[in-house]
Amino acid sequence: MCSSDLVGAVAVAESRPDVIYIGTGSACIRGNVSVGRGAWRSDDRGETWDFIGLPASGAIGEMAVHPDDPDLVYAAALGNPFGRNEERGVYRSRDGGQSWDNVLFLNDSTGAVSIVMNPANPDELFAGMWRAERKPWTLISGSEESGIYRTRDGGQHWENLGLKESEHIGMIAIDPRDSDVVYVAAQGPLWRSGGDRGLYKTVDGGCNWTRVLHISDDTGVNEVHV
Repeated sequence: MCSSDLVGAVAVAESRPDVIYIGTGSACIRGNVSVGRGAWRSDDRGETWDFIGLPASGAIGEMAVHPDDPDLVYAAALGNPFGRNEERGVYRSRDGGQSWDNVLFLNDSTGAVSIVMNPANPDELFAGMWRAERKPWTLISGSEESGIYRTRDGGQHWENLGLKESEHIGMIAIDPRDSDVVYVAAQGPLWRSGGDRGLYKTVDGGCNWTRVLHISDDTGVNEVHV
């Protein structure tokens, strides 16, 4: 792995902590953008690394590993920040990164910026999808497809749970005591006021959402931890 690569995501296999996955690139687009070159895996706690693909993913914002299977891993790929490309969305590998399936693809301009796995049910995952493109004069942010998506069968099928008005879904966190309680950080429009910014909460697994924190019209929430 090149030392100049910016690491955007790190995930450690719970069942085998020697296994570490990283994804490169900066998924939180601002004036300066670092384009990644894919994902890497280490089987010796970071001493050595092997390239495991997704070279055109642009930026990998987050990765999630199955708690009982170190070879089952998901990657949230935002895609090329400067234009349209096909290698974006949620990717899943069942063989430790030797091959990848694009299990959630919306279009060539909307990618995945975050993904979280339900610790009580690893077949359930939430993904934040974001339409983002860096232009020299502006940032295109948000679309009808943006929002939060959920799968309950390990990525085979996904449903849109809404929040598209927030434009930019950031971090997602599941309450370890009650997996029906999920928090979503919504940053909203990056360069203008308005939009449904703030922190959102659901107590029914994503069927209904309530904004529980709204700071101001020009301040959003990017991270949330439980």
